[in-house]
Amino acid sequence: VYRTSRNQEETTGTLNKTNIREDGTFKTFSFYSPASNAVNKNWIEKSRVEKYSPYTGAVETSVPLRTGEKIYSSVVSGYKNQVPMWIGTNSKYFESAYNGWEEDVAPSTISGNTSLRGLLGTTSSSTSISVVNTHSHTGKNSIQLIPAQDVEIDFLASLTDMNLSNKWYIVEMWVKKSVDSYSENQKPLITVGTYSTFYDSEKSNIDGWQKMTLRFNPVSGNTLHIINTAVNNIYVDDIRIFPETAEVNCYVYNREYFRLKSELDGRNYARFYNYDDAGSLIQVKKETEKGIMTIQTQRSSANQHV
Repeated sequence: VYRTSRNQEETTGTLNKTNIREDGTFKTFSFYSPASNAVNKNWIEKSRVEKYSPYTGAVETSVPLRTGEKIYSSVVSGYKNQVPMWIGTNSKYFESAYNGWEEDVAPSTISGNTSLRGLLGTTSSSTSISVVNTHSHTGKNSIQLIPAQDVEIDFLASLTDMNLSNKWYIVEMWVKKSVDSYSENQKPLITVGTYSTFYDSEKSNIDGWQKMTLRFNPVSGNTLHIINTAVNNIYVDDIRIFPETAEVNCYVYNREYFRLKSELDGRNYARFYNYDDAGSLIQVKKETEKGIMTIQTQRSSANQHV
């Protein structure tokens, strides 16, 4: 963006003289030159593409502030890079991540390491991780953790050049237990370094699913542990990690037609979209702390001539 003074007709006395044809024109102007910063002093950078993907184009952009800092935005595509899986504001590309395991074929197992969408990291476990289609918070799939299973997610390995001492992150996930109650020493647990949180049996759940949230500083450690300390299986879905100051929206699609099935807002609550056999949207539901509410219903038909 070019910024400079503009021409304007002078005013005398109480009579304003306005020349609509000529007022507002630049007093001076110089074209942008890649080789001369002196010529470019009136050119202000509006935005910049920081990272590209060979499949989808820009995945990280920034907007500079007058203080010299930048506001970053990022997007990660999935389903063979056909559609966006999450869009983050005030977050770099490698600072946020999301996985709902909808790109995996279920039932199946994950052995060894598998990358977590968006964030540089791997998911590993001492035993194979089962992807199941019998329980899900959004979409069709989730992962199943057997008793005593510990799933590790390593992340932020690429951010060694950043000062993380004063930066806080949030990890959120939806957890469903296979039995109604747990004893105090059998609650699912998530930890990062010295930070941890338990499944809260007193907290309300939505169709059996409860949102677990942990605020942590990565200086204490950069490995997330999801531990099933219960004697029964648990199910985990829609896990995401992002900076505390970021706003992240995530998206779940039908794997066959790429129709948007669910949208997870900034609080990781879902909006569900239902379609008829012709692919027309007929119903929208919203997940809230009080349960799932229907917020929109519509039907349409076409006249048939006999």
